Amino acid sequence: MSRFFVWAAGIAGTVHAVFSLYWAFGGQWLLATVGQWAVELSVQSPLAAGIMLGLIAVGKLLAATIPIAVAYGRVPWRKFWRAVSWFGGVFLVSTAL
Repeated sequence: MSRFFVWAAGIAGTVHAVFSLYWAFGGQWLLATVGQWAVELSVQSPLAAGIMLGLIAVGKLLAATIPIAVAYGRVPWRKFWRAVSWFGGVFLVSTAL
């Protein structure tokens, strides 16, 4: 059952990363939900905004897929990656409050 939750979180995280990738390629729909900085940067410097949002998308995709790989034992240093995943989860929840 725990793998179900890992997969559910991975799918949700991947969808989240796809939105960042959409914005990285110049999409504007819901960009204001990222923050005013993203809207202003996309107008003032589209290339810088694309690079920044692209890096964010890569980070989100890694955060979504590493726990799945750890759950299936496909990566070395499983305890390290599990700890990084827990830290990232706590960080995301604490910044959302």
